Amino acid sequence: MPGLNIYGIILNVVAIFGCLIAGRIDKGVGSKVTVVISLTMLLLATIGIISTGPGYTLFGLMPLPTADSGGLFGTAAEKAYILYGLLIGLAFGPVQASSRSYLARSVNIEEAGRYFGIYALSGRATSFMATLLFSLVTYMSGSPRLGMATLILFLAGGLVLLIRTPYPADRA
Repeated sequence: MPGLNIYGIILNVVAIFGCLIAGRIDKGVGSKVTVVISLTMLLLATIGIISTGPGYTLFGLMPLPTADSGGLFGTAAEKAYILYGLLIGLAFGPVQASSRSYLARSVNIEEAGRYFGIYALSGRATSFMATLLFSLVTYMSGSPRLGMATLILFLAGGLVLLIRTPYPADRA
């Protein structure tokens, strides 16, 4: 359990730097680019996590030594898994903050309440669907790895929808 606590602290520190960097990217090139970068990072991290196992990562394309050095995160696969998790830490805050910034810049002030309400509703609906699909696939297949792979559908779907949306949306 102490290893998990240490990892949580490391993840939070990395997330702070991710948000600071993303804030500058958002200010420089816009929130849509920031969200696209963050979603891409989340996709890569998710693929990395589901593709890592004892002695390999990236579905076996990258073999890893199986020796355990002992201590915290002793195997190469554990270290790879941790790195993918840190990538999530870098991207998770920016995707949330910049998506709100994107929405705020894309709607008229008179319609902001309506659009932010729809934004909140869609977030709750997709989080429910993602959890349900993850649970069903994991239960039916007996594989948590396959269940987690369903998250790729939601991340990729959001990325495709975002790329097709003009920025700012009301000024196409």
